[in-house]
Order: sequence, then C-alpha cells, then structure tokens
Amino acid sequence: MNVFRSMTVFSEVAKQGGFAPAARSMSLSTSAVSRHVIELEQWLGVELFQRTTRKLSLTDEGKRYLDRCQNVIDEVESIRNMASETLAAPRGNLRLTAPVFLARDCLQDLLPAYLHAYPEVNVTINAVDRFVDLVEEGFDLALRIGEISSSSLVSRKLMDIDLVVVASPEYLSKRGVPETPADLKHHNCIVDTAASYKNRWPMKFGSKRQSVAVKGNATVNKGDIARNLAVSGLGLTLLPRFFVLEQLHNKKLVSVLENQIYSNAGLYAVYPQSRQLTPKVTSFIDYVEAHIGQLKRRFSPG
Repeated sequence: MNVFRSMTVFSEVAKQGGFAPAARSMSLSTSAVSRHVIELEQWLGVELFQRTTRKLSLTDEGKRYLDRCQNVIDEVESIRNMASETLAAPRGNLRLTAPVFLARDCLQDLLPAYLHAYPEVNVTINAVDRFVDLVEEGFDLALRIGEISSSSLVSRKLMDIDLVVVASPEYLSKRGVPETPADLKHHNCIVDTAASYKNRWPMKFGSKRQSVAVKGNATVNKGDIARNLAVSGLGLTLLPRFFVLEQLHNKKLVSVLENQIYSNAGLYAVYPQSRQLTPKVTSFIDYVEAHIGQLKRRFSPG
C-alpha cells in the first residue's frame, strides 16, 4: 500500500464530493479510487466516509484526518518544489541586508561580477547598522559580523573575525591599562549596540568564557562612531580588529587584553529557517564564500 498516494486520493475524493469525479480528475478508474480509500480506512482503522446510494459525506474522523492529511500533502509538495527550484537557475528578487561598512567596502565590489554571472537575479541591498528581523521585514538573507545566537536563523560562517579591545594612549595614560577582563568594570566603555554582544563583552577567565557586563557614558549603533570616540580618548571599545587596523598602525589606538577575548565572531550569512533555500540565495552565499580571499585581504593586517 502506498500510504501517501492513498492520502492524495482520499483528499481528492473529499474535494470532488465523490469517487467518480475524483477518478476523472486524477485519470484513474472509479474502482482504483475506491480501493485506495478502502485500504486507507483499513490502515487507519476508521471509516472516513459515510456512504449512501445518494450521498457521500465525511465522518467526524474523516474530517479530522482530512485536515492533517492535507498538511502532509502540502508539506510534501513544498519539498518537491524546493527540490525543483534547487536545480533551477538563480532568478528573482534577492533582498539582502548588511552593515553599512560591509556593503560599502565589500559588497559593492563583488556585486557587479555576481550580477554579470546571474543576470536573472535582481539584488536589493539594505545597508543598516541595526539588527534586522529578517522574517518580519521580508529579507531573504543577511550578512552579519559577530556571533549568531538566534535559533530561528540558519547561519553559515564565511570567515573568522578577530575582536580587539582598544583605547587611545591618552585614555590609558590617565585611567591605566586593564590587565584582566575583570578590570573592565572600572573603565569607561563605549558600547556598540550593532554588535551581537552589545554591553556584554565575551572574555576569557582561565580557559572558560564569561561575558563581562561593561558600562560607560556613550552607547552607539555604528562601529565607526565607537572607533572615533575611542580615538578621541573617551574610553575602551570592543571592535573587529580589521575595523581599527589603520588606527593601530598609526598609534592612535592601542590594543589591550590581547588573547583574553573569548569569541566565535565571524562573518556569517544568515537566513530564516522558515524560508526555503532558493537558488538565488545559495548562489549569492556561494559567490561571497568563493571570493572570501578578497574580503580577508581587507580584514587582515597583511
């Protein structure tokens, strides 16, 4: 017995209101349709239809089963469509969100070649330095830097990102250099809310990770503002190392607590679990990953 086939036939009989119209709809014989329904009833151990010479109607058990049966049929159809789309060429509108600097410094360099390779894809980039709810705001994909903790998202790590705590030489000469993560509590810390860790900085205590709750008199939602405030001597801030390479090189910022940051930060491609992974999404992620060397050169000292 093919249970799924019998479920499909049962659903069609309920929809058409009879064996004969369902048989015509499915290009089957009436006896074949009847046999599928009888076998399904025997398998379930309940009657699905009340049969009279003049009318066919669902039993209470049949009504309950039909709802669940239709859910299964719809899910299988969705899986079939997903498999078909996987084999199809990437096409359609791809809505993407990314931090401003990443869109400006990286994506705009990668985008022309990607669109040349996939001319049937139209890309819309929303460059914002805030957390975007992909489902609520209707985005297919996000590129994010930091750590991914949301269980409602599927994430793919494209590259590691090194984090660093920095401050200006002037600030450190006045307030002292923190020697341990616990010392952060005694310093003015500039909090970047665009980062996933916000004011709970991931640090090492021995071999274990522990988040240190920091505070200060400036909270921003853009990394470049946090960096510039640190350069001005306001306090310490935690940022990706690539974001402060120039300032570290010219001694406007100094790195502290080296090797004491405990982080799984990286560049991630994320998309909602509720959305099927279409060719336009996979093609873009694959393209970025294939050209990750270009990004690494931007994000590393060498």
